[in-house]
Amino acid sequence: MQCLRCHAENAADHRYCKSCGSPLQPVQVAGDLERAHLLERQGRMAEADQEYRKALALCPQDVAARYGYGSLLYHEGQLNEAIDEFQRAVSLDPAFADAHFMLSVCYYRKCMFDESIDAARRILAIDPGYAPALYRCGRALFHLGKLDEAVHALEALVGLEPRNTIAHYHLGIAYERMRQWDRAIQAFSRVVAENPRDASSHYHLGLNYRRRLLNDLAVGAFMKALELNPGDAAAAEQLQYLQK
Repeated sequence: MQCLRCHAENAADHRYCKSCGSPLQPVQVAGDLERAHLLERQGRMAEADQEYRKALALCPQDVAARYGYGSLLYHEGQLNEAIDEFQRAVSLDPAFADAHFMLSVCYYRKCMFDESIDAARRILAIDPGYAPALYRCGRALFHLGKLDEAVHALEALVGLEPRNTIAHYHLGIAYERMRQWDRAIQAFSRVVAENPRDASSHYHLGLNYRRRLLNDLAVGAFMKALELNPGDAAAAEQLQYLQK
């Protein structure tokens, strides 16, 4: 019997995988999960829900079924129910990083930032290079006003993924909040180097150039922001002020 998690082959009478320790699924459970995944891909969520329920009725300890059903509930906006499934998944397999991550995401969407951070840190204890957990941790810490810790997480992320513009952008916002104008300029410059059409980053470059009294650079940044987003009233106001 093949483990659906690590794909190792196991004897037919084994209940747990010899390689990763995950519970092995009865053939019928594996079939229910395969049908559930297919129905999800087809957008037939109500039918997929039924298949997941059938699989879990047969094997309540099945980690893959718990995780898959939690993911379906998450995408259907049923966050409390999704949290329940992901919690069951990590109780069955405490090293299941993806389930911890989805818990972190669910908590974040419910503005439960402390819980989101705890879940993200559990992932990082398992896998320090799990980049999405660093991002989620950084964003949640930012919302709690823990700016030094947020910056630490986001800097670790851009160290792993130097071209991650979303991480650089939020790092720039954190630097702004900390009044570290030069570092903010560096972060937003990295964004526009990778994505020259990011109007918001041009706007923030303009703000930070202005704070550093680099008014000519600020004018250029605000003009670029307006070129990309003509409806940006804040950029227009800044530009008008500088051109008086």
